[in-house]
This record gives sequence, C-alpha cells and structure tokens, in this order.
Amino acid sequence: MQNKNILIVIGLMVLIFGGVILALSLKPKPQPEQPAITQPLLKTKEEPTITPIPEIDTSDWKTYRNEEYGFEVRYPNDWDAAEFQSRRGVEIYNPQAKQIGPASIDTEGYIKIYFYQKLLTQSQAEELIRVISRRGSDIKIKDKYNGRVSRTSIITDVNFAIDNEIYSGTQYFSEGISPDQRKELERILFSILGTLRVLK
Repeated sequence: MQNKNILIVIGLMVLIFGGVILALSLKPKPQPEQPAITQPLLKTKEEPTITPIPEIDTSDWKTYRNEEYGFEVRYPNDWDAAEFQSRRGVEIYNPQAKQIGPASIDTEGYIKIYFYQKLLTQSQAEELIRVISRRGSDIKIKDKYNGRVSRTSIITDVNFAIDNEIYSGTQYFSEGISPDQRKELERILFSILGTLRVLK
C-alpha cells in the first residue's frame, strides 16, 4: 500500500513536471526588435510647367476676322493670310520666307490657326486638350488661356481653351531649321495666338 502511494506521488510529480516543460516549450519566443518602418511621403501633385511667351508689339498688325466661327486674330503686317475653304480657320505665312512645300503658303514657319471644338464647360475643354496633347507640356497664352504645346522636328502644335472653346495653332518648319530661327518664328506664333479674341 505504501509503495502504491509512492508510485502515485511520483506519477503526479512526473505529470506536473511534464506539464511545466510543455507549457514552457509552447510559450512564444521573444522576437528580435524590428526597425520601425516609415511610410514614404507621398509626392504632392506638381504644378504644371508654364512656358513663358515672349512679347512682341502687335498693336499695328493686320487683323483676320472669322464671323462664321466667331473669332479674330492679328498677324504681322509683312505676312499674308489665306482662309480655309471650310472657313474654320486661317493660314498665316510670310511670302518672303523660304519655300518648304508645293503651295505658295508653304513657307518656313507658316501657321494654321483654327477653331477646333466647343464643349459644355471650360474644364471639359481643358481635359480634352490634355488628351489631344498628352505628350505636350502646359503653356499659358498671354497669361490668360490654359493650353498645351507639343513639338516635333518640323511642327510646333498648340491647343488652348478660351472659356469652353478649343483653338489650335500649328506652325511648320523645314528639317534643317536652326534652333535660333525656330525660336524666333515660335515667338511670332505665340504672339499671334495671344491676340486671338472670341467675338461675342
């Protein structure tokens, strides 16, 4: 009987000791301290790049007026203008400049200016311009009109909104034009576009 009691005590002690060992083995091990992870700061939307437009005195320039599409634009006195057959716009060119195409108006730096489209709101017009000129950069015409300009080796293309109406100006160059000559002709383009006025 006494041996039986000793066996019971030993069995209980083995069970208790085993339980303690098991509990300790299941306890999660402390993890090494991880460095704090900081969230990178989100970049705020960058302001659009506004290309400055050099000023030219346009006060004595000639005026092209389009009653059908309701706009007018001024151009240099020594340049000529030819209206589109569709009456949607005008081609403006310097008759003394180098010929770069078959037509008489196809001279270095000649310009097409035309009414593109009317939308319901100005924000819709500006959104469409971003789609049309998705590879271009933002520009402001005469500090008044928001638009975008795109360039290739032979074309400068400008689309801009006046209220809810989109207007376009495209200028053409020869492949071998010098950067300085192109810059000067673009000054004329931007100055012409700066005179565009919607007729009310």
